[in-house]
Amino acid sequence: MKKLLVAAAALLSFSLANAQVAFNLGYFNVNSETTTSVGNLSTTEKESNNSFNFLFTDNINLVSDLNVNVGGGFYFGFDKDDDVKYKDFGLIIPFEFNYSFALGSDFKLSPYAGPIFDLGLVSKSKSDDEELNWFDNDLVNYKRLGIYLGVGAMLDFQDMLRLKVGYNFGLLDGIKECKVPATDMEAKYKGLVVSVGYLF
Repeated sequence: MKKLLVAAAALLSFSLANAQVAFNLGYFNVNSETTTSVGNLSTTEKESNNSFNFLFTDNINLVSDLNVNVGGGFYFGFDKDDDVKYKDFGLIIPFEFNYSFALGSDFKLSPYAGPIFDLGLVSKSKSDDEELNWFDNDLVNYKRLGIYLGVGAMLDFQDMLRLKVGYNFGLLDGIKECKVPATDMEAKYKGLVVSVGYLF
């Protein structure tokens, strides 16, 4: 047992020694589709809003050129529809497996895929005479936990700058509970993600 713990500690130490720590500023164009069903009738409403995130990540080497980009940070989303302002704030945690290819001496390309978790802390809308908490109100409650499948690629320049472009596909229904009688609701999310990172 002691040998196993020593081996695990050595493997963790080696992985951290080969990690690429980065600070990332990102943008996520969130596209939502909310379907409301009453009996046999259903309508789908599409919306788009802006979300920015601030992440610290480690691209930890697993074996050969295979890595996993893990980390954590915060996101802030906002939108405005007529006189109603929307605000979202929460945590984001990526687990993106990637494989690196050298492009000459200065560039490295790393296609990636993996799950991305977000935990909503605040989701509110505000108008002149009303403020709603979308995690707890009398109409519909949204889930705090979201899981995305992220796919895309990272491009590193001289182990100093990282450009990341990808697409996130929501895997969960965003609705926790619809409180309107005889009504069902489902919300799906997806969108383009772009970020710039500085490697330490």
